[in-house]
Amino acid sequence: MWWRKWLKTLWNDVHGQTQVYVMCPLNSAFLPLGLMKCQFDQLVKVGVEGIMLDVWWSLCEPTPGCYDFSSYRPIFQLAIERGLKIQAVLSFHTCGESEGDEVVISLPPFVRQLTTEHEFIFYTDEDGQKSFECLSLSADHAKVFPCKEGIRLRTALDMYEDFMRAFYLQFSDWLGNHIVQIQISMGPSGELRYPSFALSHWRFPGMGAFQCYDQLMQQDYVHHIASNDTTQQQNGRPLFPCYKTCGTGYNALPWQTLFFSESKGIAKTTAGKTFLEWYSNKLLSHGENIMARAHHIFHNNVDSPCNKVEIACKIAGIHWLYHTQYRAAEAVAGYYVSRDFHFYKQLARLLKKYNATWIFTCFEKRDEWEKNLAKCSPESLVRETWTIASNSAISYAAENALELKKSEEYEEVIRKADWCRRKGYPLSSFTLLRLSEELVQEPTLSTLANFVKNMA
Repeated sequence: MWWRKWLKTLWNDVHGQTQVYVMCPLNSAFLPLGLMKCQFDQLVKVGVEGIMLDVWWSLCEPTPGCYDFSSYRPIFQLAIERGLKIQAVLSFHTCGESEGDEVVISLPPFVRQLTTEHEFIFYTDEDGQKSFECLSLSADHAKVFPCKEGIRLRTALDMYEDFMRAFYLQFSDWLGNHIVQIQISMGPSGELRYPSFALSHWRFPGMGAFQCYDQLMQQDYVHHIASNDTTQQQNGRPLFPCYKTCGTGYNALPWQTLFFSESKGIAKTTAGKTFLEWYSNKLLSHGENIMARAHHIFHNNVDSPCNKVEIACKIAGIHWLYHTQYRAAEAVAGYYVSRDFHFYKQLARLLKKYNATWIFTCFEKRDEWEKNLAKCSPESLVRETWTIASNSAISYAAENALELKKSEEYEEVIRKADWCRRKGYPLSSFTLLRLSEELVQEPTLSTLANFVKNMA
């Protein structure tokens, strides 16, 4: 009965219960529906609230402007028939460059084929290596992408907007009541960040590499410096970052680099700070450009049931090198934090503006489990971001970064969720990575059942 569900929702709101969702396999669109039906039934048995599902751009827009969601509608239908709510991820990124990716799903072919003609559409590191995990923010306003008619050209933002509108039209009857959250992919792994630590180049705990060496980003930086401070010009050219000194590239540690050296590093100079602020602000602008379009499509009509659907932004839990002077791994990914500039506080203002949910990862990690060399602090990072979100009254949700293998990791998630609840600002939800046959069979199913119970 409808009133039972209403009472359950009211109880959860009053008592701060954290609902648990489970991420579906990355290749769900290719799996037999019978298998997913059995797995969904098991999730219902143990009290899971719903599922999260990647809706891959390349699978749904195989040719420009032609959308096909037929691989996903039956999966959504299965979940809805069982009373499972849905968190849909509009995945404008590739699959295969992050730890735990077991399949490879590329960007649409009509995008990849533009690589030679328009190299700036992909992020580029100092050595000229390109990342194909997602489109560069340089492509946001560049009209180089084809549309259905074949005459008019689109920007990357146009393509994201067209895809979101197609999804809205396809699933409008389910938005807000069954599809309760739309997570918008804004970078690699669906996270708002630069692709600074792709597995093809990087190993933990390397700080990664700056991704701003494409033609348009360099031009933008030249304009930024010329507009703000001509004293940072060297021989008529702006100072661009130089972090490599030992030939270690992505796996360098900050004290091994010229840019982040604690004694004479560029990062402590006015020029270095200006660069890092520009680098982070470009990422924030990229996020706002996408968020504004999502807000317009999904929240445009205040009287529509669709207005009840959450818009969400995922932020990576980059916890390594946290206890270093410049928090270099975060800074290189675009999350610059200093006395004068704080990426996470700027992010909070952005999410508040569009009434969006902040999804944060690494909830299963504990400081004492990490390597000393990595100078990690996932616990401090969670507390820091949670505090910013709670002070801004932003909905704050969480995920685990890697698949949970030990009971201690489940317990750590429960401990953090309980801490948030006791502090008076509970998690809006927790999404567990990832649904599998092992997860829905004993003894793991009992572990999941206890986890769902304890999160309440």
